[in-house]
Amino acid sequence: MFGIIALLLLAMPFAFAQANTSVEAKDRKEYSLLERAIDRIKFAFTQQIERRLEMINKIQERRQAHYQFLLEKGKTDQAERFNTNTIGLVKNFDQWKANKQDIIAKMEQNKTRERVEAPVQKQSGGKQ
Repeated sequence: MFGIIALLLLAMPFAFAQANTSVEAKDRKEYSLLERAIDRIKFAFTQQIERRLEMINKIQERRQAHYQFLLEKGKTDQAERFNTNTIGLVKNFDQWKANKQDIIAKMEQNKTRERVEAPVQKQSGGKQ
């Protein structure tokens, strides 16, 4: 128990420092176990909903790219194991999105309203 707490305390500064950087798909298509673990830690310590959605999309892109990479290399068994082993992650992301659906919908409405109102304000010189 103490070991887990110590590990989390050691990981927190790294996770907070990384929270402001984006999860980027690498040039190579491999998505190592270490990279997956780091992405999960980043996700766990990221509080902003917009940022979490961005991370989910990037992680899913990397996961799919790695799966395709393994298939292209002819490593079908390894690709299927990878897909099976990471399906839980996808389910967790889908569950998180479902739990935040109302908030996400409001955010999308606000973005749409801002896109519509911005050109109107420019045309009127910012006066209402």
